[in-house]
Amino acid sequence: MKHSYTNLTSISAAIEKMNANIGEVASNIEDARTLVGKPTKTAAAETLMEQLETAAVEIAKAAKAFTRITAQTNLLAAEFARTEHAMET
Repeated sequence: MKHSYTNLTSISAAIEKMNANIGEVASNIEDARTLVGKPTKTAAAETLMEQLETAAVEIAKAAKAFTRITAQTNLLAAEFARTEHAMET
């Protein structure tokens, strides 16, 4: 059972790290949006901005989903630990 708890903890940590990476990508997209928003816009830059904005929205949705998964995984790990403790006593 300890192995399962370790796996759940590892999964939770990996999801949290992925969440941080997604946040960094979203931040980079926002930086790019700011740069492209300068007065020297071209049609290609505007198209790229629209694509980046769409990607940022999708990344935000994924980040929210990962956050929910992380929370559920943490709850599952805590419940597993309580159950394991109860079985040992």
